[in-house]
Amino acid sequence: MEKIVPNKLKSIVSKLDPNFDGEAELKKLQKSPLLKKWKVTFANYNMFLDYVTSVTNCKKCKGLKDCKNSNPYYGVKIEGNPPHLISFPCDYYKEELNRRNKQANFSTLFTPDSVKEANFDDIWLNTETRVKAKNYIINLGTNFKDLKSRKGLYLFGNFQVGKTYFLAATANYFASLGIESLLIFFPDLVRVLKSLMFADKEEFENKINLLKTVPVLMLDDLGAEYNTEWVRDEVLCPILNYRLQENLPLFVSSNLDIKDMLNHYQEIDNNVNNAERLIWRIKASATYIEFK
Repeated sequence: MEKIVPNKLKSIVSKLDPNFDGEAELKKLQKSPLLKKWKVTFANYNMFLDYVTSVTNCKKCKGLKDCKNSNPYYGVKIEGNPPHLISFPCDYYKEELNRRNKQANFSTLFTPDSVKEANFDDIWLNTETRVKAKNYIINLGTNFKDLKSRKGLYLFGNFQVGKTYFLAATANYFASLGIESLLIFFPDLVRVLKSLMFADKEEFENKINLLKTVPVLMLDDLGAEYNTEWVRDEVLCPILNYRLQENLPLFVSSNLDIKDMLNHYQEIDNNVNNAERLIWRIKASATYIEFK
């Protein structure tokens, strides 16, 4: 392969772009304060131009969406003799990677991906119950490993008051502390479990075991599912019983208060005992707060 010397390189560039004034551009680059200790020639022009451009872009950058570098989210530095470029992730990208790693502790089922962006900064703490709920979460997360009794929250409230968003913000907060959470839209879970019960019993058991053992379980819209004895006695009771024994917190959002929840699970077959057993497990696993 023919070796391209600097003068020949300048000639090739001039032919490709007749308007390119190589000498002028080279002198301009040589005057850059960033290149004081380096000898800039046509042979290394592109490398140093990329370096100056990237450093300049990074100084002005306000975030990942603003990145203008040829290698997005990466800065460059010069090392070695002869000099060569080294790429490294910028601070904004490091923060994003750290956020993604932490968010891996937050899983969802049957809920929109947008809930993974929920955080307490966006929640109006304009009522006493909201402040109480957030303070409860902060205390639980801070002392999670040391608490002998880890109770979650049972959030009851009207439609569209932000119960699901609060649970998602809680999961994100726990994720930042390295605590794994699973947020599930319960009515959809019931439908999937019913189909798996007949189609794939192994996968059914896998999902039940996940619900039993995940460090923090969040059941969104409990009480809105199609209600059956099977849901009450074969799904919820075994899961909640296991979690209670293993000191694993339960979080619930519902439009039903505790009394209505009891009626909800009792009216299936008028089995008061089974309904009361379930409600007792919920009460033992979660602190009740009316969210408004």
